[in-house]
Amino acid sequence: MNANTNHIYPQFFTNMRDVIKLGIVAIIATFITTSCTKEIQGNLPDPELKLVVDANIETNTPPLVLLTKTSKVFGGLNLNDLSGFFEHDAEIWIKDANTQDSVKLVEFCLKDLPFPDSTKADLLKGLGIIAYDSNAVPNVCAYTVPDIIAYYTTGTCAFYGKEEHKYDMTIKSGARFLTASTTIPKSLGGIDSLSYKPHSKPSNDSLVSVFVHINVPPTIGNFSRYWTKRNSQPFYPPLSQSVYDDKLFSGQSLILPLERGQPATNVQQNDPTYGYFWKGDTVVLKWSNIDYQTYDFFYTLENDGSGNPFANQVKVKSNVTGGIGVFAGYATRYYSIKVPK
Repeated sequence: MNANTNHIYPQFFTNMRDVIKLGIVAIIATFITTSCTKEIQGNLPDPELKLVVDANIETNTPPLVLLTKTSKVFGGLNLNDLSGFFEHDAEIWIKDANTQDSVKLVEFCLKDLPFPDSTKADLLKGLGIIAYDSNAVPNVCAYTVPDIIAYYTTGTCAFYGKEEHKYDMTIKSGARFLTASTTIPKSLGGIDSLSYKPHSKPSNDSLVSVFVHINVPPTIGNFSRYWTKRNSQPFYPPLSQSVYDDKLFSGQSLILPLERGQPATNVQQNDPTYGYFWKGDTVVLKWSNIDYQTYDFFYTLENDGSGNPFANQVKVKSNVTGGIGVFAGYATRYYSIKVPK
């Protein structure tokens, strides 16, 4: 299999960002309610400590697990020290249920990698975290296969994702025991090509919309997720919705707009470039077939009210038993287009 350093850039911090988002929403809601009601005396009880799992295994790519823990909204949330979120020294096993092969994952931390801080900051940017101070790069930790260095240097490793294989994960950390399963489905393809169209407003003539031409399989029960990459940037999922169910479009040929993926930290209110690409860009689409549980997790996560404290509450559907989060399997293909200047 071919090594692709972008494979190591899944959106680990989906859960992390949402823990932070929920904390901020709770704080905003508290300010609003306390400004027009009487003060409530007493302390809020500490929430139950839970482990948060963001794990994935992708076609031709070793598994990767980010393990964090929940934190108190008041007094326990330090956005300047993300290292306090990580759960260390866990025992994590991934088993291929088709072959019965298994691997024990090893924890790697950013501080232990022989890279300069500037390189570590670039790596964090690929993970969706911006280190504004290069002298205070947070110590991000993740679990993956022991021969991950060989994967980078030779493009091979002993344990990696395969289509139409089921994978079981067990996590033991102290007295906590978590389990999860996922399937890498068959890659259905169906994407014919990418195209582009100039922006409709002459004042934004440097921007273009990119479209994907899809032949939806005639069967139902297929689910997908996508990311986009602009030039040398990392892959990012769209901020609105990244997962799709084909049940309404079975057997049809469609032309759909692709929203440019970007980290939420870069979004400005009323940004006229939101979702668009630029003339001269090389655009890469990462398109993955996923199972229903993975779809259900991201669909509920991305439709949780978008940070609006007045939105209806949506329960995120985790496929992790004993904790919260997701173990996702991806059958991935890549497509690209060069937009002329």
